[in-house]
Amino acid sequence: MTTERTFPGADVPRIPPVSAGSVPPVAPPIAPPAAQPAGPAGHLPPPAGTIVAPVPAGRQIITVRRARVSLTRIDPWSVMKLAFVLSLSLAVVGMVALSVLWWVLNSSGVFDQLNNTLVTITGTETLRVQDVISLQRVVTVGGLLGLIDVVLLTALSTLAAFLFNLSTGVVGGVDVVLTESD
Repeated sequence: MTTERTFPGADVPRIPPVSAGSVPPVAPPIAPPAAQPAGPAGHLPPPAGTIVAPVPAGRQIITVRRARVSLTRIDPWSVMKLAFVLSLSLAVVGMVALSVLWWVLNSSGVFDQLNNTLVTITGTETLRVQDVISLQRVVTVGGLLGLIDVVLLTALSTLAAFLFNLSTGVVGGVDVVLTESD
């Protein structure tokens, strides 16, 4: 289903509407502007079949086209590639964020305060927080979690694409309205 409305704006030649799943018709050649009859105030007349709102003299006309299409299939291979790249970038961002957080906590003295609290509570000075939560351990654990994240998100996204393709046979897909305007 295609609907057209005309709004004030720039003159736009009318292109025949294309329905979902059909081959677009070939538009007839557009005559040069001098060969077309001029409307009021030197504007071209609107194409047949459009609804024209009252336009004050001196304003141009713009045509807005809408097309309703259905999304019925998603390529699982492209979903897998996109999910892999996005989850990999998410893992890199997570590792950088963990490293910056550790550096901020270390430089602000949070770990030293925790060490003083542990000495006060336990009475032993052999246990240090920096030994347990070192930058190397934080990066290693962050890298392992990032790797698991990449594998799981890639697999789940690909599975979701397969399930979407299976369910469109029952439901018919997702309806989308596309609007073209200048």
